[in-house]
Amino acid sequence: METSTSRQQDSLAFWNSWCQSYNSGNVVLNEITPEALANYDRAYLAYYPYLLKRIGAEEMFGKRVLEVGLGFGTLGQKIAETGADYLGMDIAENQVDLMNHRMRVGGFSGKAIQADFLQSDLPDNAFDVVVSVGCFHHTGDIARCVDEAHRVLRPGGSARIMLYNRFSLRQWKDWPWKTLRALLGVPPELSREQRLQYDGLDGAAAPITEFTSIRQAKSLFRRFSRLSIHKENCDDLGLVGSVVLQRKKLLRVVGPLLGLDLYIDVTK
Repeated sequence: METSTSRQQDSLAFWNSWCQSYNSGNVVLNEITPEALANYDRAYLAYYPYLLKRIGAEEMFGKRVLEVGLGFGTLGQKIAETGADYLGMDIAENQVDLMNHRMRVGGFSGKAIQADFLQSDLPDNAFDVVVSVGCFHHTGDIARCVDEAHRVLRPGGSARIMLYNRFSLRQWKDWPWKTLRALLGVPPELSREQRLQYDGLDGAAAPITEFTSIRQAKSLFRRFSRLSIHKENCDDLGLVGSVVLQRKKLLRVVGPLLGLDLYIDVTK
């Protein structure tokens, strides 16, 4: 029987390896140089053109910001560039090293630490903003992550969190019966193929992946005083024959209606 400890160990190994692949959102980072990082960041933000707006990075000057889950560091660097007092956190050593490299090369005062957010010793009421894009749904306990975000935020502080949407167009198109059962209140078991389609590396799927509905999100964040949720992101859409509608043209239409991701903005 798989234990929570073994799942966490599998997750650590997966995300360390994933970071070494330098491939996210169909954007590839070929080497770790200032020029390569800058090119990667431009391509990444072009692929996710709504990201900085949803996170509100331009509003973070002078604020104490915690980012949980670092990816390849694009968002963390953009936050640090605003003049925020930045702290990044990730379970994977490679992602932490890459973020600290970005901080050193860019001359920013922020830093990243290797730690598990669910087991951290961060003080209460310590941050003005908590940011997490694509991390909480890989921890195995979204509710505890939300509680931790609430705990470490000062009163009046805000959190900007991205979670995978349970009822996205991808879910309805690729797994209609499972999605219908979820709509009827029957939690579906996630297959390897489902997890692989969201986060995969050389045929291996992320060990832990969870999906959240808007209704569930409202319940998860009920302790916060203000909440807004926006859907973003989508796939290419195949039509009859070989006709394909490109993702770039669909983002503004399909994203807000049946997007892959929920962007949640809350105030403590």
